Amino acid sequence: MMLDPHVPRWFVEGTTKEIVVGILGGLIVWAGASLKRFASNRIDRHRFPLAGEYISQFEDETPHGKVWVSAPAKLKQHGLNVVGVTHIGDKKWRLSGTIDPKGGYVSGVYSAENPYDRGVGNFFLTIQPDNDLVGLWSGYDSANEKISVGGYRFHKIAPVKIRNVSKESAASCMAIAESQLGKDYIPEKDFLNTNFYSVYGMVKRDAAGFAIGKIFEQQDFLNKFPKIAQRMPHALPWADTIGMISSVAVRQDYQKRGVGYSLSWHVLNHFDARNVSMMIMLGWAAPDGVHIAGIAHTLGFSEKGAIPDYWYDDSLSKGYRCPVCGDPPCHCSAVLYVRHQPAH
Repeated sequence: MMLDPHVPRWFVEGTTKEIVVGILGGLIVWAGASLKRFASNRIDRHRFPLAGEYISQFEDETPHGKVWVSAPAKLKQHGLNVVGVTHIGDKKWRLSGTIDPKGGYVSGVYSAENPYDRGVGNFFLTIQPDNDLVGLWSGYDSANEKISVGGYRFHKIAPVKIRNVSKESAASCMAIAESQLGKDYIPEKDFLNTNFYSVYGMVKRDAAGFAIGKIFEQQDFLNKFPKIAQRMPHALPWADTIGMISSVAVRQDYQKRGVGYSLSWHVLNHFDARNVSMMIMLGWAAPDGVHIAGIAHTLGFSEKGAIPDYWYDDSLSKGYRCPVCGDPPCHCSAVLYVRHQPAH
């Protein structure tokens, strides 16, 4: 570059030096601000560690009244800003909120990401000591075409190690079965029966829950489950093999932590690896709702209705005691969920 002979060299050199110093100063200020933001975000994440996978539950309106619906959710966090997504089958909702560090709550907005769902609204969630979130949602309910409000909560999914039931773990599974499903409903030999696929979930050092599944040939299934067959007269003849999750139970202190979801997913993968034609889950219609409803919908199952007095004959012949009905006979209904597998 040619210097203008009329411009003194000391002026050019001095100006260049000032520019370099200015750029360096700006970089130092930018780096300092970035470091400060990074440190602040890290402190906020440490104070309110909300990032992770959850089982969300929201109160929804149905023709029969309000019910709690479960759905998996994943939250990401950048400092005090939280974004997330929750889904049930092909339905998906986006969330965006901000943590108030003084009030200890998260507030923000949600919106549906479906062409046929125009639901939008706000949410307010208080941060619990265990970093669960509990609060309310309010907004436009496009399914019912009105403004609605309901409860909203997020339970962090527990890390579950899934193992096959053994002689050593069968007693723990039996204790869970008796407390959640009723005395003598599942005999211990069923957990160890090699014709069944029985697994249990460990959280820390505790047996937190179990699931039992079995694969049936079509005719065998029709013979053993006539009440279910009557509900599906047209679908079952097309299924060569049926994978059925007959029981899922989770210890009271580990419920709403994704244990049942993880166990069910594990059994379904077992079925899928064996190319079953159809998968079935049976839910117990307890007074406070069908506990596996959220799991079933999330895993792609469709509800096929309730079967009244499903365990009536079985409870009389086996003599087990229902947690709701007490001594036999049991008058509880079973709710049928079905998932058809694509052709392999």
